[in-house]
Amino acid sequence: MNDISLKNLKLLSIKDLGQIFNISQTTAYRIVEGRKIPFYKINGVLRFSEEDIINYLKENRVDQIQHRR
Repeated sequence: MNDISLKNLKLLSIKDLGQIFNISQTTAYRIVEGRKIPFYKINGVLRFSEEDIINYLKENRVDQIQHRR
């Protein structure tokens, strides 16, 4: 990460992650325990970058099925 991106880095909490995904904090912790999303651990507190959250959402998107007629 370069200096420019560090200036704009916004870290979010596990509570924020749950709210963004509209899931419980317990489910958010399961995602973390499964190492499915990158995180930072600062003095035992979990934090997530907005960029990592966006990338996680993109990677886990399921496209619709095109029905033939």
